Amino acid sequence: MTEKQNKQKETLPEAPTKEVETPSGYKVEIKEWITGREKREIRKVYMKGSDKMKLRAESSKDAEQGKYEMEGMDSAAITDEVEDVSWRLVIVSIKDPKGNEIEGDVAEIVINLPGPDHDMIKDAVDDVTERKKK
Repeated sequence: MTEKQNKQKETLPEAPTKEVETPSGYKVEIKEWITGREKREIRKVYMKGSDKMKLRAESSKDAEQGKYEMEGMDSAAITDEVEDVSWRLVIVSIKDPKGNEIEGDVAEIVINLPGPDHDMIKDAVDDVTERKKK
């Protein structure tokens, strides 16, 4: 990052945070919004996967009718990576039910929580990262 970019970053507002509590009592501090730069980081993951994608038609008739199959793209792996990047950008901290901050990679922490806790955190982060339709 250049000196000018560092100076600009210092003057930009920092996102306020809020705390969500999971069904098991974990307290997760998340940003209320993310910057355009952070949205780009998420979009890069999608684009990285799409450059490996190829469309294949079984026959020329299928091609004429727009019947293609996608090859070379592991959409599950891309989805997982998008979630991981999103969690790392949005989650500020995670505390266990006793109030102790859990150290480590937030993506690894979230995927190892009980299903209902994971799902609640995923939904809260999705609310922050996904574009709202008007």
